[in-house]
Amino acid sequence: MNIKGKIILSLFVLAAPLALNGADLSEAAKSGEAGTSSSEKAASIVPEAYGSEFYSDFIEAAYLEEKGRYKEAFEIYERLYNSANNDKTILSSLASISMVLKDSKAMDKYISAYYALAPQDAKAISLRAGLLWSRGDLKGAAQLYRAALSKDPEDPDTITRYVTLISALDSDEAVEYLELLAKQYPSIGSMLAMNIVEIYLKQGDSASAEAYLKKYISANPYEVEPYTLLANIYEVQGSPSKALKVYLDMEKYGLASADILVKIGAYYVLEENKDVAMQYFRRAKALDKGQASAAEFLVLDAQSRGDYETAFQLLTESSAYVSEPSFHIRASYFLSKAGQNDKSMEVLRDAYSKFPQDNEIAFYYALSLIDLKDYKQAKEILSSLSEKNSDNESVLFHYSYVLERLGEYKEMEKALKKILEINPENADVLNFYGYYLVDKTRRVEEGGEYIKKALAANPDDAAFIDSMAWYYYKKKEYEKAYELLGSISAEDVAALQDVEIYLHLAQTAQRLELWSDSADYYNKVLELDPKNKTAKKNLKKVTKKIKS
Repeated sequence: MNIKGKIILSLFVLAAPLALNGADLSEAAKSGEAGTSSSEKAASIVPEAYGSEFYSDFIEAAYLEEKGRYKEAFEIYERLYNSANNDKTILSSLASISMVLKDSKAMDKYISAYYALAPQDAKAISLRAGLLWSRGDLKGAAQLYRAALSKDPEDPDTITRYVTLISALDSDEAVEYLELLAKQYPSIGSMLAMNIVEIYLKQGDSASAEAYLKKYISANPYEVEPYTLLANIYEVQGSPSKALKVYLDMEKYGLASADILVKIGAYYVLEENKDVAMQYFRRAKALDKGQASAAEFLVLDAQSRGDYETAFQLLTESSAYVSEPSFHIRASYFLSKAGQNDKSMEVLRDAYSKFPQDNEIAFYYALSLIDLKDYKQAKEILSSLSEKNSDNESVLFHYSYVLERLGEYKEMEKALKKILEINPENADVLNFYGYYLVDKTRRVEEGGEYIKKALAANPDDAAFIDSMAWYYYKKKEYEKAYELLGSISAEDVAALQDVEIYLHLAQTAQRLELWSDSADYYNKVLELDPKNKTAKKNLKKVTKKIKS
């Protein structure tokens, strides 16, 4: 592996919490000797010295090591080492793999033996440093790493380990060493600079990190990562204006990706400069049509303007649409608001097929089926959902409604009682259950008690008032019923477009022999539900009374 690749690794090592028990070293060791190819390792030993069987076993061990099957490789190497004592190549592998396996006993044995055999070998010195590190002797380990680097200053494994260690011991020394590396390897200067900044941040020295980044950006204005790291520092500090300035500098130097343009737009949203913000979101979308955050802001803008067709289009173009079930629900909503109910249903149906385990999709699909009066299929979905979400009041309530529509009243009552066990104050359930008992059973008084509780919670609810009026109607107290129905404002009734309320007004007025009023209300029913048999039948009777 070349030095650039290894310093990339050091960046990730530094970004993680520093472990002082050798764990970091074992990971680094995996990319060192343990990564040497089996053919390279085979070439490093003279097969004639031990015979063909030995050579074959050695090839197998090297292959297993290359594939990361370290325990199996270690066992073969150990057997070979016992028959070829002090073979430097085998001993080197045993020492490296013992660190990978975190086997302290094997580390003591083989790393010590390797170091004793080759005390001037850079790799042996580096492994010895790792052994000291695992024992908690950090200063001794650092001293040995420096010795190893003096012999092989470009060894990436040793550089990685040394930088990791000195970052824990002495941030100044780590920075000094990384700056030295940057001079030696200018092609990876940016990467090393980011390591330096990470060291400052780990020490809680954001001021030094900020100053270093500013200096670096001034000298290297066309590199992306230093800008983003500096902006992140300002964001953590809660300095949005400073972060915005950094992103605008990126734009000035032609470094603004779609993501950066979205960030700029978001900051202008915070500044309540919507027009400029939208320009950046549109530019981001032009660079990347599927940019999810840009799409989200543009969708919200279209929605706020009531342009639901555009909101739908923008939403479905987002890269997140394919994998986000919630986006499909929103898309369906936009279509319904745009008056495209069939297409809205189609989106939910496709989403349910695509995300069959998503409870929210299933719930909204069931609601759409209820709108279509497909109660059987809605029941199947809601029944399954109610089993998975036995304490979800909304699921249980809509399941109860479907059961009522299908005439399965016993199961409906079970579901309603279950909700009231969870929440005895659920006004919608109290009203629904009460109205059912009043309208469909002889348990009128029981139903009336439920409705009274619902009304006590929401005394201005038109549906609850209608239920109470129907309770009085069933008790033949028609004047009370009509008075209650009359307390619902005409505007509320018109806004609700509720067939039941108009029908109850018509029937109650008919009982009170208010023929003209009754006829008007029956006509309202038929405007909303032209096939309503009760309205058709009674309108004929009322019309005759008016004419007589």
